[in-house]
Amino acid sequence: MANTLEIASFIQRVQNADAAQRMAVAHAAGPEGAAAVKPLSALLAGDDKGVAKAADEALIRIAHYAARPGAVPEARSVSRELAQLTPPAQPMVVRRRATRLLEFVGGDDAVPTLAALLKDAELREDARLTLERIPGRASTRALEAAAKS
Repeated sequence: MANTLEIASFIQRVQNADAAQRMAVAHAAGPEGAAAVKPLSALLAGDDKGVAKAADEALIRIAHYAARPGAVPEARSVSRELAQLTPPAQPMVVRRRATRLLEFVGGDDAVPTLAALLKDAELREDARLTLERIPGRASTRALEAAAKS
């Protein structure tokens, strides 16, 4: 897990003016973990399209890395950070990416957040697809309850 100074350095490198260097940093982002999720989400919603693309790729790499076998605590940490990015106060691009990445790291702890998103017209389909990919009874029950309402 990276400390605050390491995360600040990582975020600066994601914003590098050179696109190739930016993407190289993004492709190696997996080990940065949960601490990098929120700062990357700010870049994802930013005006610089190249930086936003690199931030998006970094978020994907972090979620996939945290979903590896044996990394349950890391997956939970990343899941918690992603779930905090789904409220309506967040930009839609961030909300949508966070919702979809929960399919990799989310477990029963993410189900209430995703179930609430089933009532959101803009994210309903993303939340449904994510819930379908989370194993367990909690996600099934959330989908069944939504189908009845």
